[in-house]
Amino acid sequence: MHPSAAGSAAPTGSASASADTTVPTSAPADVTWQLSGVNPVPVSASAGPRNITPTSATGFARTPTGALVAAAQIIGHTATDPKVAETTIAQQWVAGPDRDKALAMAREEGRATPKPGKARTPMQITGFRYVVYDPDTAVVSVVYQVSGSLAAMTVTMRWIDDDWRMVPPAGGNWSTVMSVTDGSGMVEWGPR
Repeated sequence: MHPSAAGSAAPTGSASASADTTVPTSAPADVTWQLSGVNPVPVSASAGPRNITPTSATGFARTPTGALVAAAQIIGHTATDPKVAETTIAQQWVAGPDRDKALAMAREEGRATPKPGKARTPMQITGFRYVVYDPDTAVVSVVYQVSGSLAAMTVTMRWIDDDWRMVPPAGGNWSTVMSVTDGSGMVEWGPR
């Protein structure tokens, strides 16, 4: 289920210099949750995205919460259907050799014949930890519950062309940014 672009909330002051640059220490208050494939992703009236299509979410606020919501949206879209992942990687990851490798893997997976009865495992957001933030770069760990275990995906977001874009994991491989966690020190966040 994906909302149309017309039905998405518009964040206020998406690139405003006067926007709140306080790193969140509690769950963003104005977030609702929508599905990208099997993965719930956040939508914030103040942080974005302003534009939502079946294959992407764009238009995030240039704030720590905007970077957090963008990271969760981009991860959620990339971990869904290979065709959605392909578009997300091409449009919302920072260009370079690692992005090209990830794009090639998504295209290969999209060409593969799905195995009967094989469904994607949902990734349920349970929290986040902020590592660093400035108006051009954010490093954030989004914590997920996947098949009963907690995993943190620590990603770097860059402000490029008036929106947050994800720096590709090394070699285009998620395992380079994913670690098992017990959830200690995370801010609880996610659909309830």
